[in-house]
Amino acid sequence: VRARAVASIGGMAHITGGGLLGNIPRVVPQGLRVELDIRTWQAPPVFDWLTRLGMLEEQERYQTFNMGLGFVFIVPEASVDSVCKALAGDGARAVGRIVAGDPGVELCR
Repeated sequence: VRARAVASIGGMAHITGGGLLGNIPRVVPQGLRVELDIRTWQAPPVFDWLTRLGMLEEQERYQTFNMGLGFVFIVPEASVDSVCKALAGDGARAVGRIVAGDPGVELCR
């Protein structure tokens, strides 16, 4: 099962400088965009402190920081559960979906 789950990974993004909004689109094919559901995880409190300190708007904080997501995997919807289990157990979760559209990341609630 582990090898099968890993084989279904279509892309990976290490979220460094450029934050979530800058890094994820680099591994998504043209004609597709990401809808990132920001309700699916809790950002560590340090990001609230940094946002207040830097007087950042919501869009800027996701452009600048990883908001607690250090790595994002792009996988087929049917493989989400097996990939999450194989790679990180309970710490991994689906945080968005790929849809047709202009390249980029849309923050959704």
